[in-house]
Amino acid sequence: MNCIRASIYTLLLCNLFKLSVFFFLACAQVKSDKIVPSEVYSSYTASYNEGDRILSFRAQYQVGQGVGGTQVRLAGNSRVLLNGTQMQEIPSTLGLIIYQIQIANISPGKLNDQYQIDYYDNDGKLYSNFVSIPGKVTANFPRSINKADGFEIPWTVADQLGADESVYANLSFNNGGSFHKDESGAARSGRIRINSDSLVTRTKQNIQAQVCRTKKTNSVNAPTVGGSSVGEYCTGTVSIPMN
Repeated sequence: MNCIRASIYTLLLCNLFKLSVFFFLACAQVKSDKIVPSEVYSSYTASYNEGDRILSFRAQYQVGQGVGGTQVRLAGNSRVLLNGTQMQEIPSTLGLIIYQIQIANISPGKLNDQYQIDYYDNDGKLYSNFVSIPGKVTANFPRSINKADGFEIPWTVADQLGADESVYANLSFNNGGSFHKDESGAARSGRIRINSDSLVTRTKQNIQAQVCRTKKTNSVNAPTVGGSSVGEYCTGTVSIPMN
C-alpha cells in the first residue's frame, strides 16, 4: 500500500521501518583486516574554528559510498597519521567510526599551507594526502532577527573563492539546525539569505550562527574506489536573538 494513502497507523509503521533501516545501515561495521584493501573509500576533513581556535582533522573509511556504506574500523596493519602522529578513534553516534586529531590554541596566522595525512591499508600500502584550510572568511551577523522578515548574513574573503569552494551559514536552534548556502556565485563577497519560511515555525529564542568557507575535492590518493577531502575555515559562533 502506498504510504501517502495509508492510514495514520500504517504511515507510522512505514516511517518506523525506514528509520530502523537507516539505523541499521549507519551502524554496519567491519574491521579492515577482514576486507579487500582496494575496496575502502577514504574521507578526510580539515576544519578550523576561528572562535575557539581549534584545528580539527577527521578521517573515515567505509566500504560502499553513501548512507548505506559499511563503516571500517582500522585493524591489523591499518592506521592513519597526521604529520606523523597517529589519529585516534573517537566516540560517535549511529555507529560511525571516526579518527580524529585536534590542535588547540592555533591563531589564524599560524595555520600551515597544508597538512599531511598518511593512511596505511592492511597490506601496508601507503596513501599520502595533503589537506589545507581555505582562506579566512569574515561575516557580518545581524544583532537581532525578526523571523517574519528573515535575515541576511553578508560575508567577504580577502582573496577569491575557487571553483570548488563555497560559503554557507550553519544555524543551530533549540530543536535542530539548518544549513544555508550562498547560491549567488559571488567570488569575493556575498550575502547568505535565510527566508522567513524557514523560521516561521521556530519559537522565540537565541539562534547560534556560524559562517564557513569550504573547499571539497574528489581527487585524493586512495585505494581504487576513490575518496574525498574537505577543508573548512569557520568563523566563531554568534548568538543572535530572534523574535
